[in-house]
Amino acid sequence: MKHKSLVVDVSATSEMGVFTGYASVFNNIDSVRDVVLPGAFTETLASYGEGGANIPCYWNHKLDDPRMCIGWTLEAREDANGLFVRVQLDLSSEVGQQVYGMLKRGLVKQMSITYIVEDAEEATGSDGGGVWHLKKLKLFEVSVVPVAANQDCLLYTSPSPRDRQKTRM
Repeated sequence: MKHKSLVVDVSATSEMGVFTGYASVFNNIDSVRDVVLPGAFTETLASYGEGGANIPCYWNHKLDDPRMCIGWTLEAREDANGLFVRVQLDLSSEVGQQVYGMLKRGLVKQMSITYIVEDAEEATGSDGGGVWHLKKLKLFEVSVVPVAANQDCLLYTSPSPRDRQKTRM
């Protein structure tokens, strides 16, 4: 299994314990020389609930500790930028409460995914170095993380997807 991380503005919405952000961004080279391509999540999202609901959300990929499952996706979908998620944190969980507090204070702003590569192609990146174009991924979870491998991100100034103004970090 692999992890892919990126910096995002994990904006708290007006809904208690809910945040939005991108768990993956398309078409950029991350620190491990991977490039996730549009369509990489199409099949795996269909294997979860309607609209990408119920993908587990963990703290920092701590998959071996059930207390670190801090929430679930209410929505997960691909758009032009990447894998957009709307996550409900479990505020009955001490860790879920703590992570939500850190998100609201801006102490953590990054997300990551755990996945298996099902289809990829070796290529040359825009910088001339070797990269892997990830075409199809099997997604297991999304995580809130303190440090991410993919430093490309989108910041939101409004919690509504339609009203968001996008800026690069």
